[in-house]
Amino acid sequence: MAEYSQSLLELLEKRCPGEIPMHMPGHKRNKNLAPYLKRLSADIDITEIDGFDNLQRASGILLESMKNAAKLYGSYRTFFMVNGSTGGILSAVHALTMPGDTAIIARNCHMSVFHAVALRRLKAHYIDPEYDHNFEVVASMSPYAIEKALIKYPNTRLVVVTSPTYEGVISDIPKIAEIVHAHGAVLLVDEAHGSHLDRSPYFTGGAINAGADIVIHSLHKTMPSLTQTAIAHVATAKKSQRFVEALETYQSTSPSYLLLASIDACIRLVIEKGDDLFLNWHNALNAFDESVASLKNLSVLCHGNDSLDKHPGFFSFDKGKLFISTLDTDLSGPELMDLLREKYKIEAEMASSKAVLCMTGLGDTAYNLNQLAYALNDIDGQIKLAARRDSVINMPSLEISMTIAEAEERPWREIPLAESLGQVSGEYIMAYPPGVPLSIPGAIITEDTLSCFELRRDNGVKLKFSRSRDSSSVAVL
Repeated sequence: MAEYSQSLLELLEKRCPGEIPMHMPGHKRNKNLAPYLKRLSADIDITEIDGFDNLQRASGILLESMKNAAKLYGSYRTFFMVNGSTGGILSAVHALTMPGDTAIIARNCHMSVFHAVALRRLKAHYIDPEYDHNFEVVASMSPYAIEKALIKYPNTRLVVVTSPTYEGVISDIPKIAEIVHAHGAVLLVDEAHGSHLDRSPYFTGGAINAGADIVIHSLHKTMPSLTQTAIAHVATAKKSQRFVEALETYQSTSPSYLLLASIDACIRLVIEKGDDLFLNWHNALNAFDESVASLKNLSVLCHGNDSLDKHPGFFSFDKGKLFISTLDTDLSGPELMDLLREKYKIEAEMASSKAVLCMTGLGDTAYNLNQLAYALNDIDGQIKLAARRDSVINMPSLEISMTIAEAEERPWREIPLAESLGQVSGEYIMAYPPGVPLSIPGAIITEDTLSCFELRRDNGVKLKFSRSRDSSSVAVL
């Protein structure tokens, strides 16, 4: 790597000031044109020009940087992406299937998986993961549930699972991969929330060296990289070629070099200083655990007085996630999120009906986590204990009437949501984040579906409908 030992950022800073850019983008690296251009580093904002390689067919500095990433992660090939993990999911499903193939999809997959299923016109069968009623979260995906589905659908080409989940639950990927390959299928793991896994002894359970065929990482979610940066890890040469071809369909042909420089710099940082950074993160989380051990009303999943062994449905857990339950209190999730924001200046990641998710990352400090622990203890002393409601399933099973692709091409009409029981949905309906659909085109709207809508709406969680004008109506076929 001697020729490209400098980072991409260093090359941008060296080359850009001394050139007259007679190419796009239109700001022409003129940071003095407007204040926002200076703030956004427009003076080094380019796309693919001579000397900076070509992302889709890398052979120079980008290829060397991706080789660095592959070595760090222990993958056969690693690819940089600027369309987020969504672009990677779309490309991976495309690369691993042919139109009309059969796929087994974990029910808790992100919207991008369902979009990929539609684009490839796949015949999808959706499998519910196990469920943890103590915190009302999806648990790990059972390897035996996948094996049962593979026996039932012997022509399955692709299996897709999410691990870790949004809340931090990790599945037994080595066992799942063994089963999937024994049945002649391939395994895609959406590990968007796990780009930090297996980079240290403190955060483990990653999928790259566990047998997955393709693993997708949202680098920006937990690592020090800019929003929208992602990487993909592919297990073989043949699959790598198919993935490159798919990326040309789903990724921009004008990639931002600010984003690419961020990926490159992030990888270099972890190689050079990762041991210390991960240790600091681990220590800050341990201190947080000690601080929240005295909570009496709120509870934090697998932190404080809660632990992994209290959740038999979990194969493992990512301690970087702080999922705060209000199930035993008179506080809703959105109310807790508002309180953290307005009184303590803490912006959480997401609120569900009776919980708040706070994400930590490599950039967190002991101060950040100490402030969150202080806020939770302060709130805990002010709220009232309340009788816990009967446990509810936050994610209804899907009863499929037709494929997503077929449903999207059918005529649809909008009716009151209250009159939709038994109808076939003509749209995606979800709470975002996390972006896991509650219903999809082609699924029957059941009593469980409507109960999930009502539960979220009554607790202040906003639902997103892909076709309807507002949450009081729904598109049906």
